[in-house]
Amino acid sequence: MGLGLSCKKATELIEKGSVFQLRKVEKVQLILHLKMCRRCKLYEKSSDNLDKLIAKEFEKKTETGPSISEGFKKELLERLKKEIRK
Repeated sequence: MGLGLSCKKATELIEKGSVFQLRKVEKVQLILHLKMCRRCKLYEKSSDNLDKLIAKEFEKKTETGPSISEGFKKELLERLKKEIRK
């Protein structure tokens, strides 16, 4: 794989990086792509904001207790990791 990334590959790395540690070459490729591509930079920002909102929902407590069960959180995280690995 060369240094240049397609936008599709860049967005895949953005999502992968939110769950897993990227390899050094992937980090460098993504950084270079994001310096040149405004759309992917906006995608990265939107993805980060969405991740923060989801995390906030997981932490949110209601008067009746947690809004999402711990078991569901773990199951969802495992499903996401499995999908990203595909």
